[in-house]
Amino acid sequence: MTMTFRSTMSRVTRSGAAVLTAIVAACALTFGATPALAHSDLEESMPAQGESVSTLAKLSLTFAEEVVPEFSKYTLVDSMGMTVALGQPTYDVTKTTVTIPVDG
Repeated sequence: MTMTFRSTMSRVTRSGAAVLTAIVAACALTFGATPALAHSDLEESMPAQGESVSTLAKLSLTFAEEVVPEFSKYTLVDSMGMTVALGQPTYDVTKTTVTIPVDG
C-alpha cells in the first residue's frame, strides 16, 4: 500500500503570504509617501512683515528658495479682513523674489 501525503498547508501559507504581501504593499503606497514641504521661508518683504501702511502700490516678497509660479498663490487682506485685489505676479531671474501689483 502506497500512501501519499499532500500538504494543503503550504498552499494556504503561500496564499496567506501573497495576501499579506499585497496588504503591506498597499499600505506602503498609501501611507509611506511623505508629502513634500512646499513652503519656502520668507526672508524679506516690502512692506515689512507686520508693518501697517495706508496705501500700497505693490508687494515685494523674497524667499529663501526658488518659488514655483504654477504652485504659488498670494492673498492680501486689509485691516477689516477683506481680500484686496492683486495683479499678476512677476518673478526675478532666480525666482526667489516676487513682485505683485496691488489693484485695490
